[in-house]
Order: sequence, then C-alpha cells, then structure tokens
Amino acid sequence: MSINPTESCLDCGTPLELTIAGQKKKPCPKCGAYRRKREYQ
Repeated sequence: MSINPTESCLDCGTPLELTIAGQKKKPCPKCGAYRRKREYQ
C-alpha cells in the first residue's frame, strides 16, 4: 500500500512539489500563495 501525497495551491490549484519536513515552504510559482492543499491517493 503506497500513499503518494500530492500538494497543490489552495488559491489557484497549481500542482506543487512536496514540501520536505523541516524545509522552508516555497510560495506558489504562479500566484505566490503559501497555502497548500495536500491530497493522498
């Protein structure tokens, strides 16, 4: 059973690379928002 989380921007829906734990969050390249939505498949 593999869980592959994907993150996307909450504001514009752009897919984002996953934030590694302990790493600074990068803003969305398209709209600059920091809010993310994480989904698990």
